[in-house]
Amino acid sequence: LHLRRNLESPAVELDQTLETIIILKLSSPLLRSSPIDVGLAQKLDDASTLAKARARVHGTSSPRGQGGTGKASLLDPSRPFTPLVARESRVFTTDDEAKRDWPVFYTEGTLTGRKKQSQTSRPSSSKNSSRPSSSKPLTARSRAEAAKKFNEVLCSFSSNLKELREKKTQSSVTPADLCDHAMILLAKAGRGAESLQACQAILQLPIKYSGREDSRYHKLMLKCLKRQFEHSVRQDYDELTRKYSIIPLSLKQLKKVLKSPELAPIQHVSFLLGTFRNLSEKEKNQRIMVRCDAIPLLASMLHAENLKSLRLPSAASTVNLIKEVTAILRNLALIRSHNQDFVDHAVVSLLGDLLSRFAESEHVVFGVCRILSKLTFFPACRAQVSQSRKSLQALYRVLERHRGNIPLGIRACFIMGNLTVSNDKNRAAIFSDFESKDPILLRCLADVMKRDEEISARLSPSTPKENDEKGSPSKVQMPEDAEKDSQGKADEKLSAELENYLTKVIRLVANVSINATIGKRVCTDERVGSLVSLLERKDPEKNEELVLNTISAITNISYYQVPDAMLRTCSERLLGCLMPLLFSTNSEMLHEAVRVLGNFSRYPDFRKLMGSCRVDETMAVLLDHSDEDIIFATSGVILNMSTDYAARQVLYSNGCEGLGKIIECLYRFGSSNPGIGIIICKILINLSMQGSAALEGKSAGTIKKIWLPSELSRQVEIWCEERIEKEDEQASSPILKELNEICVHLLEKLDKMASAHESAAPVQN
Repeated sequence: LHLRRNLESPAVELDQTLETIIILKLSSPLLRSSPIDVGLAQKLDDASTLAKARARVHGTSSPRGQGGTGKASLLDPSRPFTPLVARESRVFTTDDEAKRDWPVFYTEGTLTGRKKQSQTSRPSSSKNSSRPSSSKPLTARSRAEAAKKFNEVLCSFSSNLKELREKKTQSSVTPADLCDHAMILLAKAGRGAESLQACQAILQLPIKYSGREDSRYHKLMLKCLKRQFEHSVRQDYDELTRKYSIIPLSLKQLKKVLKSPELAPIQHVSFLLGTFRNLSEKEKNQRIMVRCDAIPLLASMLHAENLKSLRLPSAASTVNLIKEVTAILRNLALIRSHNQDFVDHAVVSLLGDLLSRFAESEHVVFGVCRILSKLTFFPACRAQVSQSRKSLQALYRVLERHRGNIPLGIRACFIMGNLTVSNDKNRAAIFSDFESKDPILLRCLADVMKRDEEISARLSPSTPKENDEKGSPSKVQMPEDAEKDSQGKADEKLSAELENYLTKVIRLVANVSINATIGKRVCTDERVGSLVSLLERKDPEKNEELVLNTISAITNISYYQVPDAMLRTCSERLLGCLMPLLFSTNSEMLHEAVRVLGNFSRYPDFRKLMGSCRVDETMAVLLDHSDEDIIFATSGVILNMSTDYAARQVLYSNGCEGLGKIIECLYRFGSSNPGIGIIICKILINLSMQGSAALEGKSAGTIKKIWLPSELSRQVEIWCEERIEKEDEQASSPILKELNEICVHLLEKLDKMASAHESAAPVQN
């Protein structure tokens, strides 16, 4: 009664009175679901007042109680994506997608983000500060009366709900009467679980939109959608949301809005999208949305004609609406089984079109890239994106238009890396400016490399001072020290982002370099020399993914033998970086390092350098490795060494130990991996040819002894004869056919050398 008198008194501020009511309502479990009349309910729907009151009671403005907005931003992306290559998954270790946020909603002609006020920023009121800090405890009688009142409220709500369901089936009841009854029901439901039950009943009303924006149905639906959105912010209401089928009914309501966009208010769309965005964070809700055809429905909103029909007041409103839709689609793309739905409804092509239409909008491009970073794992999605050269070019131009946006650049490079990993047409379509003097990709590589060098220099450990020894008294931290600590943490975060960005850019460079035309252009650019500098200053253990991708890029670039190759000028520095990796327990790192040596060992000066550093002996030792990929790469290096008489001498040291390991590898892997068998046979053929030429004028016995000892020669003959006898396998595989031809050639060499040995005179001491 006292509060009602305050409401009637003009001297009392309305906001203070409403706060008092809500505080009283929220502070008591028995009073939280108590009914209030319709007029007061309309006043309590003021969002800002409700936020202030909730902050007063719970001590925070966040519905989650976690602080912060919880909203994804371009500077702090909401959820890291999973990379295409399994080994890159270790780069992404954080996930800040646990919070839910308020949607963009229509206010004063624009779509703006709904903000939550914190308790610390709320101005204090002198009248509020004079309120007593505690109240008298409820007596047993008052508790009983409150419980009785609460039960009456529940009974009243149930009867009203039953009455509304009966009325909607009666043809004599007008839509206006249904709306009035539903408004009373929503007010009696309060803010508890009954509110979702009331929303279910309202969404099931058989009422269509009219042209009047102030109609009862518009107001009722706006309150209903706001109410269910407020519940969607809290994850503990998700089970009730599924129980009362809020998701299917809300999707049906969105279809109703899109069928008559000229009649439905845009506020309804905003709160529907906000609800879907919150609910789509949970896998159970995602599956329900996909079963109810949410993907084609949401995608239809992104078409240019449909965006125009919504009568959005400004370009900023359009961008905000697209942000909401792309955020929901991104959540639905998290489950791999949903990827086919994106393909079937041509959503991927539509996203590529958005990249071209809204190329200058960071928010739209970022939202699209978040979706494509998930979908491009799926081959059918990659194929659909590849059909539009315009979309590929727009994606490539992101590196130039938004060069300062690191999270956006990371995702754009990751998507292009997925598109170019096995598609040569995409390599040429994306890196279309490779003939220019300053290609965008190489300029991006240089920019990120420069920023990484600067931040690494700032983070380099300083020399410890003499007075910082153990036992010295601790100093009081000064404000400038705290500022330095804060700057150091910011630098560390930026360094991690730049490392991630470098990893994705270098991976893209490695992929496009597979194209012969592009690769020859890239290997002559002076900026690729910075890859060796990067290896020199990065720790393979701490920066594993970055080092792996850098070595892979060097392998692809160094494949091309052109006169002015940039990496050839720093081969000595490169070998110094690779030598520690040859003893790494990480087999992946070891494999990539040996692959680089396979390309550079084609040059005589590099083979000589390998011999001076005893890397050639390391290659012979690596033949004992159990990994087939490492054996294949090592055999390739030895194949290059076998063309050089001086370089191959390491195979004959220690009683032809290296040759013995080669024959052993032929038996271990030659049959199961024909590629290894072909390389080893080529090594033996090279040894025979080069041996006779290099030792011209010496006896055949000396040639036989240096080329292949008799016991090893017999082992090679047995293996080759066994392979030749398997004619059925050779007909079905080109690589086995090639292996058979090489085995025949090798046997001819063995017979020729054996004949020369038999006819030769004994060697005199």
